[in-house]
Amino acid sequence: MSRDVADARPPGTTPGLVIVNPPYGRRLANPRAAVATYRELGRVLRAHFRGWRAAIVVPGQLKDAAGALRLELPEQHRLRNGGLPITLCVGAIR
Repeated sequence: MSRDVADARPPGTTPGLVIVNPPYGRRLANPRAAVATYRELGRVLRAHFRGWRAAIVVPGQLKDAAGALRLELPEQHRLRNGGLPITLCVGAIR
């Protein structure tokens, strides 16, 4: 399901795992827009998903994206998705 990140809310009261694959690469041509998307995603997760765990795809070419989230995501799994280098960042939302 695709929807605006600002509208994201947990489906219930029990914490779980939120998995996010934000636009990057050809889906988002402007790197500045990508960083703004990650900044907004981090803000929404901190505001509405505290106590949850997050798994977020961060593209290899956007080094500022992970920092823009402002989340502690200590598990870093380097992978490829559609031939593009990515990092799957995983951790608790505090």
